[in-house]
Amino acid sequence: MLAMTAVVFVGCNKDDDEIARPVITITGSSDYDLDKPEGFALEVIVTSDDEDLTSVHIWIISENKSTDILKKDIEKGKQQWRETFTAADFEDVTFVEGKSANFFVKVNTKSTDAEKSVIINVIDGGVVVEYLTAPAEFKLGRPAHGDYPASAMGIEWTSNPDGNTAKFAANHVMITATAYGAIETKEALEAAFDAGTKASDFTAKSDANFVTQYLIVKDGTTLRLVKMKSLNFVAGANKATFDEQH
Repeated sequence: MLAMTAVVFVGCNKDDDEIARPVITITGSSDYDLDKPEGFALEVIVTSDDEDLTSVHIWIISENKSTDILKKDIEKGKQQWRETFTAADFEDVTFVEGKSANFFVKVNTKSTDAEKSVIINVIDGGVVVEYLTAPAEFKLGRPAHGDYPASAMGIEWTSNPDGNTAKFAANHVMITATAYGAIETKEALEAAFDAGTKASDFTAKSDANFVTQYLIVKDGTTLRLVKMKSLNFVAGANKATFDEQH
């Protein structure tokens, strides 16, 4: 029996630079069994705050072949569009066990566009979409104090090289803010970690010099998507806060 796992990876008059890109949300059932596909569905929701939507294009690339699923203009005056796609919409797509395919969504307004994709992995036994957990805050301190331990989630606060720099140990790869925002599934998280440059430590500046950092941490066998949100130096109670997803 062949089945596949859908995993999601991949935005008065205003100047073009100020117009926000449409936001694309893709949600789906957690299982897709090719022998029993009735329960499978991917829902696409698009919202544009600044301009009416003009067109939408949805396609799948599998085995280096691109297959259009939908390509149409959107009715004038609409700033939200949604549609659900089932296994019946994929009848012209060739899926191969052990290989992956990509489900793409692109939308346009008059001035801008947005694109997002979902990875579909063909496996034996069923399809499971494994989305990451919601962001949850955790804290580190040097020295450890109160709710601020010295280590958590695969990250350890090891030293303060100077008066406004902290050094942390972690098996990790650094990623960009854009990459961080695009990772929504365990599959995408693993792919980004495998493709990144591995490192065992990183530093951060504190207080006014702090810059948000994004990283994937390998904590034992668990990959964690981490956003470092703040670092404050207070005598005897230095503090760092993070968001974590896994």
